[in-house]
Amino acid sequence: MIHTREEPMPDRDPAGTDQPVGTASGRTDGSHRPVAPDHPPEERRTDSPDGDRQRHAAAATDEAPGRADGATDPPDREVPDRQSTTQHSLSATRPDRETVEAYVPGHDTRELLEAIVADAFASLEYDVTPNARKATGNGNAVKEIDVWAEKPGVTFSAYASCKNHENEVGTPVIDREAGRVNALQQFPHLKVIVAPSFNDNARAALDNRGFVGIETGDRATMDNAGEVYDRVRTQLADLSLRLAPPRVQDLAERVDQVSAELSSLSGELRDLEEPTRRR
Repeated sequence: MIHTREEPMPDRDPAGTDQPVGTASGRTDGSHRPVAPDHPPEERRTDSPDGDRQRHAAAATDEAPGRADGATDPPDREVPDRQSTTQHSLSATRPDRETVEAYVPGHDTRELLEAIVADAFASLEYDVTPNARKATGNGNAVKEIDVWAEKPGVTFSAYASCKNHENEVGTPVIDREAGRVNALQQFPHLKVIVAPSFNDNARAALDNRGFVGIETGDRATMDNAGEVYDRVRTQLADLSLRLAPPRVQDLAERVDQVSAELSSLSGELRDLEEPTRRR
């Protein structure tokens, strides 16, 4: 018996091509990056679902080449505009224009309220000396004044005592300040006590002692210093209008006197002109 040996036929891929199984349907350029096949994938015919999936996969490969490792690249993410991002971050940190700037004391003092009062006087064009040292009447002692202010060009001085107390200021405080002022060698024209509030007896004592009380409404702290400054300055400005320096008062009195004299002279001139007109 003659035995014949059948030569094994090479395996063919399901798509019916002449390429062995395991070989990519397209060529490679040696870099593991798929390249386009010799004929369009849609011209390949297949009679099996696997071949159909291969056809669609090949078409997708032609449209979006994969990475070197065979995975597809993720979709491009939208890169935000750097300029718009920077502008947004700046606008987020930029303070509102309506925001009030923090108060910064302009004078070096021991207490915050003293600096506030000194700044308020300075804004009204006073020459200010915080924690001033003034001699007493007999010259044997020196007393420290919280704020001493003088109006330049005129003889006008102001004494300010600052009481940044938690509770209302009472009569004993007014009496002590009156004694301090009376002992000074240089007597001030204006005497001011600044405090959060005064009780009724203290208000009466202020009038009797010749003091002016300025109420801040709250104890001064760095959190409300700007508001306290505004209150003090407003009251001092109103006080300056009501209490003009002596030189200004003297000028006003002289203007009134000159006006009265001119009116009198005008009447005398009319009397002298009457006989002339009759002639």
